[in-house]
Amino acid sequence: VSQDISKKYGIERDRLDYTETVFNTFKFGPPRLRHLKGKFKHLTNAFLLITQVGFCCVYILFVSQNTSCCLLQWNPNGVQLEVYQLALIYTVILMPLCLIENMKVFSPLMVLANITTVIGLLMVLVYCLLDLQPMT
Repeated sequence: VSQDISKKYGIERDRLDYTETVFNTFKFGPPRLRHLKGKFKHLTNAFLLITQVGFCCVYILFVSQNTSCCLLQWNPNGVQLEVYQLALIYTVILMPLCLIENMKVFSPLMVLANITTVIGLLMVLVYCLLDLQPMT
């Protein structure tokens, strides 16, 4: 849709994000729906916000539960943090990162994350393929 709108009405395509595409769709769409363009733009932003908050909550909960299990496994007699405490710690760490607008800042971290992901995948494969029983 964004390609059609940018070609037909001469709007720069790189300026069209989700909300601008919805706005322009209603702006240049059927005449009886044009007055709803602002409302649907805000509705789209609201739905995107709800979706992102849901993704982040699930991610933080997943990482917190896994960290809690790892801490319990590695240090069973030490100080144990509850899942909600770990979630709070991760939230405090992630909040400032969300304020960074320039994604180029994250390039070195993305390279490091990709390398550690490949190493982790290789470790899992070696663990799974090591000491295989012969098929009979």
